[in-house]
Amino acid sequence: MARAVAVVAVLVAVLTAGCLTGPPAAPEPVSNPGVDLPYDDRTVSEPQSSAYDNPWRTDEVVVTVDHRAGERNVVPDVMRTVQYWEDTAGENAAYEPDYRVLSEYAEPNVRVAVVRTVEGCGAHGDEVALGCTRVLDEDSRMAKPVTVQVRAGHSPNTTETILKHEFGHTLGYEHGDAPVDSDGTVMTKNLSAQMPADVVDASNRTYPWASETLSVAVAEDDSLRDAQRERLEAAARFISGGADGALSDPPSVAVTDSATDADVVVDFEENATCSGDGGVPATSCVDWAGPDVDDDGTPEYYTDARVVVGQTGHEKPGWHVGYWLGDTLWTDRVPAPFYGWDRPAATTW
Repeated sequence: MARAVAVVAVLVAVLTAGCLTGPPAAPEPVSNPGVDLPYDDRTVSEPQSSAYDNPWRTDEVVVTVDHRAGERNVVPDVMRTVQYWEDTAGENAAYEPDYRVLSEYAEPNVRVAVVRTVEGCGAHGDEVALGCTRVLDEDSRMAKPVTVQVRAGHSPNTTETILKHEFGHTLGYEHGDAPVDSDGTVMTKNLSAQMPADVVDASNRTYPWASETLSVAVAEDDSLRDAQRERLEAAARFISGGADGALSDPPSVAVTDSATDADVVVDFEENATCSGDGGVPATSCVDWAGPDVDDDGTPEYYTDARVVVGQTGHEKPGWHVGYWLGDTLWTDRVPAPFYGWDRPAATTW
């Protein structure tokens, strides 16, 4: 029986501060990646046959790329990846790959999907996933396309590293396997062992959070009055609804009761003191937490946040949480409720 196991590449966490610095870069045009494999070759393929050893029983493995969720064109990265595996996959691979990368195809064998977040892969629990796909072996028979997910927002070098890892799974390689003519690092479980030093920091990403569903709760040693909860929920609805048009694709934000499981924890204190970001507004501050693969002291994604609200801000927790959460998400403007911090304009928050 064919085995289909979800696998991901993961990161390691740190604590720091951050803010969004600018809009996404313009998409890059398709360029020649400098490999022998031609792009968009439209010659007619041979019909399916049991003589072919890949899971689709085709003469070539057709690959398409959907990078609508990304900020640049990743086709060159995909082409370098498939060229690598055509050159590297040997007797220990599930099959000998012969790829064709096409711009469009009704039913490709492999579909590369650039996604904003990789969720639901399941192999590594709560860790941040960079990519996800199925493990195929020599007994696999696939009637539908296999999707290779790769997280958007990375440099070409990092994206190529992730793609090589995930394509390796479609060739039967599992974590720790060493392809022939390889140094063995491409299939390491934790990609931090081979990540380049140019991994994009969360503060420079259009969407810096590890999940598209964010939960907010107060610290376990704090109590939340009904009025405070209503104001937190108002801020959550404001962000989830797009913040008056400031967010084109906002996350889903909800107020919950469990600080242990929450992504954003609100801590009511006498004074707003954080090891991370503070200053404006002076009545609150925030500590960001997330993975730091390149060891530069700044996370590549935010997985958790602790918003400390000082005494003078206790009646408006929604505004302070909305400010700091929104600060990671605005790309071109700040909505009206957050123009001034001494007297928050969102009077119902």
